[in-house]
Order: sequence, then C-alpha cells, then structure tokens
Amino acid sequence: MVAVVLESERLTLRPVRAADAETLWTIWNDREVYRYVGHLAYGDVPGLDRIQRAAGRFEGLWAEQAWGPMTVTRRADGAVVGECGLYPVFDEQGVATTEIELGHRYGRAFWGQGYGREAAGLVMGWAADVLRLDALVSIVNETWSQNPSVVARRRKLIRVAARVSRGRRVRSVLS
Repeated sequence: MVAVVLESERLTLRPVRAADAETLWTIWNDREVYRYVGHLAYGDVPGLDRIQRAAGRFEGLWAEQAWGPMTVTRRADGAVVGECGLYPVFDEQGVATTEIELGHRYGRAFWGQGYGREAAGLVMGWAADVLRLDALVSIVNETWSQNPSVVARRRKLIRVAARVSRGRRVRSVLS
C-alpha cells in the first residue's frame, strides 16, 4: 500500500485499511451521518460486512491507483473523525469513468468543528500538487441538494476548492 500521510495542525489522514472497517462502521451505521452519503437514499445503512468489503476495495484502490479514501484522525488523541478522500466515479452501468470524486463523511460527534473543511483542503491540495489532477467532482443527488446542510457543505467545499485550485478546474455535479 502507498504510504501517504497528510497532516494539518489538528488532523492526520492516511489510506483506509481493512483494519479500519469496524471503527468506520460505527460512523457509517449512524443514519444521520449516512443520510446524504452513498446509497442510503436507495436502501439501508450498510452492515459491518459491507464496510469490511469496502475497506478491502479501498486498499486495492490505493495499491492500483496510489489514491483513494483516507481515514481522518484527530492528532490530539487519535480519535477517528471519519473519512475523506478520492473515489472513482461510476456510470449507470457500474463502469468506472475518468472522473474522480472528493467524498467525505464524519462522525456526528465531530460535526461543526471545521474538520470536514480542513480534511477536504488537505486532500484537494495533495490531489492538485502531488497527483497533478486538474479536476475533481463532488456528486450530490438532486433531492439532497434541497437540504440546507448539504448546500452548506457544498459551499464549504467550493470555498476550499477556490483556495486550492489555483486555476485548476473544480466542479460540483448534481446527479
């Protein structure tokens, strides 16, 4: 696995590992956290077995592409705050496209403390400066786009993107 570690004053981000599955599941298992992320609009909160498979896929993504989702921890105490990173975008048939999404989710206990903006800034800066990516997308289901908290999160990401992009193309996509 690629040894990428991104750090700020408060956070450390590193590639998701299969061993993270149980901890991440406690975050993903919260309906309020998962409400506007992934496929909850189409089904239930994922079980631990699904998270374990996802963590294994994330490790594979890092091995193949040298990018992927990252576990976000608080430096002060090592608490897992959530995940933030790069995800492949798939079309309606499940085929990977050339687009890469910046995705993230955090435990509810960590909301409202600026961790999301901070982690997204680290990932976007790394994607632009190290990976030399000239575009990232943020996909938001159209029905979710009516929710004030989703609109606020998109605005935060756009502000971070404006600081990081320095002329690179960053866009948000409504699906």
